[in-house]
Amino acid sequence: VLLVHTEQGYGDTILFARFVQQTKLQSQAKVVLEGPVALLPLLRNVAGTDVVIQAGAGRPKIDFEIPLPGLPGALGIEIQQLPGPIPYLRAPESASAAWRQHLAQRPATDATGRVPKKVGIVWTGNPAQNLNALRSCTLAHFARLATIPGIAWYSLQREADEQAVAAGWPAGAPSITALGPMLNDFGDTAAVIGALDLVISVDTSVAHLAGALGRPVWTLLSHTPDWRWQLDRADSAWYPTMRLFRQPRWGDWDSVFEAVAPALREFIAVSYG
Repeated sequence: VLLVHTEQGYGDTILFARFVQQTKLQSQAKVVLEGPVALLPLLRNVAGTDVVIQAGAGRPKIDFEIPLPGLPGALGIEIQQLPGPIPYLRAPESASAAWRQHLAQRPATDATGRVPKKVGIVWTGNPAQNLNALRSCTLAHFARLATIPGIAWYSLQREADEQAVAAGWPAGAPSITALGPMLNDFGDTAAVIGALDLVISVDTSVAHLAGALGRPVWTLLSHTPDWRWQLDRADSAWYPTMRLFRQPRWGDWDSVFEAVAPALREFIAVSYG
């Protein structure tokens, strides 16, 4: 029996979950995957797991254990072998059906008569993370995109309710719907992402989740980002559906959004054909 346990945050757990299947194949062991409660609805569907348990809730008898981020090293995986099978996570079907129905309640067409593209946004990560201030922008930055036509906006920021989001959104712009307080766990978040056309997020767990689900996602990065994003590339070795937008200088979110705006207009134009 091999216990694979998490030791970092949600994003790392999502990132490294892809290696569980290969671990099962190479070890031929019974794999017990331990993770945080908010991720359990997704981890239960990870290929290669025999048992999924909640961190801190007691462990079965095991023979070996390894932290989840240790798997690629143990398996001898090099960056050239990434990303592996995508998607490797999926939302619970019950949550997907419920959220598809919920999101369908918005107006079917915009002022031009077209069906708007659904875009979800996240502007900050966990405030308890040491470098969160560096990786996070503000809702005011996203508000600069609010008047781009053809978009139905959704906030996936957990702690931002409808009132808080409305206060930071330009008056007269197409409205933005605050979904964050309705997201009970990552199963809900995954289901919402599955119903969106695009996610735009800073470097946080939602960006990883969208990538792991194989959904279109644009990740906004600080000047010197986390190691996994490497340097000087606009794509990601980990997630083939991800596009990276990088700060050219420390703290320069203005330039990031100056690049995002025309890219978003092009994305909408291409989507409409």
